[in-house]
Amino acid sequence: MRTLTVTPAGVALLCLCLAATGSTEHHADHHADDKIDEVIERVNKLTAEAVGLEEHIDGRINWKKTSRAGSLEARVEHLEEDSCEDDYFQCGGDDPQCVSNLFVCDKKKDCRNGGDEDHCDVPVKAGDTFVGKKVFDHCGLHNPDEMTLVIDAVEEFDYLTGFPKLEATTEIRVENEDGEEDFAIPIVGFYSKASHQMLFQSTGSNNVALIGTFDGSDFDHFVGESVSEASRQVCARFIYARQ
Repeated sequence: MRTLTVTPAGVALLCLCLAATGSTEHHADHHADDKIDEVIERVNKLTAEAVGLEEHIDGRINWKKTSRAGSLEARVEHLEEDSCEDDYFQCGGDDPQCVSNLFVCDKKKDCRNGGDEDHCDVPVKAGDTFVGKKVFDHCGLHNPDEMTLVIDAVEEFDYLTGFPKLEATTEIRVENEDGEEDFAIPIVGFYSKASHQMLFQSTGSNNVALIGTFDGSDFDHFVGESVSEASRQVCARFIYARQ
């Protein structure tokens, strides 16, 4: 199917031709000057309306593209086959290249396209709060329906700049026979700028680590997975949203 694109200038020219034809057929001998002025005024008005409509449409299209393009691109890249080994960063683009995660965001471009230095901001700061809704939980611990992650501190270093330290608190409310019981569990880990992941080590005797994965574009949501250090298997998954 061919698509016909009509520009504002085309609309104006079409209106001018139609109006001029009608004017010639019906009023060829009367008030020619007045009719020409009237036609010009109508054409100017129609042109302005057409331009305004076009800008309005473009604005809506561009807004939608801008708001969704980042996450869509991240999802497409996630679905594409990753040719890099574990702990290696895919530079992306039309010239595939793998560099060590250790070289990502070290203030030196190691990718030929500079992709390893493009996204180096830490997406969380002290005070940020995320609430997670349960997808499943087979860890056999508290089995809550919700979990809250509060970022307490973020510390970046001059060395290993791609792995800032994170301190956080996991807040859990559990219902039992005696009512509700609240738990606040401090956890420590780091953020990987290469993989867009927060990795928190296990605490106490639960032997369950927490890995929070952003999609690389939307940093208001992440998938939080609890991993058993004994089996190395995911035993719980929550979807977290920034509050």
